[in-house]
Amino acid sequence: MKINKVAIASYARSFLAVAITAVVSIGKSPIDFSSHDWKHAANAIWIATIPVIMRAVNPKDSLTLIK
Repeated sequence: MKINKVAIASYARSFLAVAITAVVSIGKSPIDFSSHDWKHAANAIWIATIPVIMRAVNPKDSLTLIK
């Protein structure tokens, strides 16, 4: 079993993009976030990881995580 480093890099970039988008979309500085704002950002991040997880476990995808 070999871990696909290209896939991990792709998924990390996707995660970073989603995390930044979730934090910026709230519309104020992260320093000023309340716990409610952080919950909204975390919710957006985990929901956005669902397609990435689906792609990671799909054996027919070229970026399958484990080959």
